[in-house]
Amino acid sequence: VNAQINHLRAAAKWLWTLSLLAFWLGVSSSGQAQPFGTPVKYPSIPGLIIAEVQVDGQSASMQDSVAAFVGGELRGKAKVVYSQGKAYVALMVNVDGVSNTVTLKVYNAGTNTVLLATLGGAASVTVTAAGTIGSGASPGLIAASTTPGETGGETGTPETDGFPFADPVQYPQIPTVVLAKVQINGQAAADGDLVAAYVGDEVRGKGVVVVSGGVAYTAININVSQASEDASFKIWDNSASSKLDAYIDGVQTVAITP
Repeated sequence: VNAQINHLRAAAKWLWTLSLLAFWLGVSSSGQAQPFGTPVKYPSIPGLIIAEVQVDGQSASMQDSVAAFVGGELRGKAKVVYSQGKAYVALMVNVDGVSNTVTLKVYNAGTNTVLLATLGGAASVTVTAAGTIGSGASPGLIAASTTPGETGGETGTPETDGFPFADPVQYPQIPTVVLAKVQINGQAAADGDLVAAYVGDEVRGKGVVVVSGGVAYTAININVSQASEDASFKIWDNSASSKLDAYIDGVQTVAITP
């Protein structure tokens, strides 16, 4: 699905939908996971990992987060979200070249530790530029353990966030995700900008902008409460400290489905 989201004011912003994916995920927070730091960026379209997240065989908590590494470089991070009683993550991974070997870590907020994790039982996985691992129908499984000798752990630092958008409302439906390119007056948006999806006055999803190779992207997990709803979008321009209304292909709303 290709669509263009334009800012309705003079300082126009565009959000061009590259793909629309329906899968078992909740909504993601505007802030990204600490204590991992800032991801390294490369001039390739990021890959996407869609997975359930477990710690010690149980669903991760709402405050937990997942990070992707290539060697010692942080390449992506995202907070865990809940849908139908399970924890999921939509993790954008910056790729250098055609593909990279990625390892994963889980931040366990309950114990304030960082744990090594596996994906599908493997300690590392190959991520390709613009590629996807996992899907809504068949998400991967990111697993970590607090047992010494299994995954280990290192001290982390919790994060508080939420500004400038409130926490999204969640419903017991299979949400949808928009992976999108974000522009300001025809130019790439900046790190620190955010995009939020609304149904009426309810925030249903929000995603942080990631800039890679001069192109800005965002992944927005949008919570859906019924078979189909009309969503509108707002963009947080971090440099101007302002929220901007947006539209898609000349209209202010777009239909979203689980």
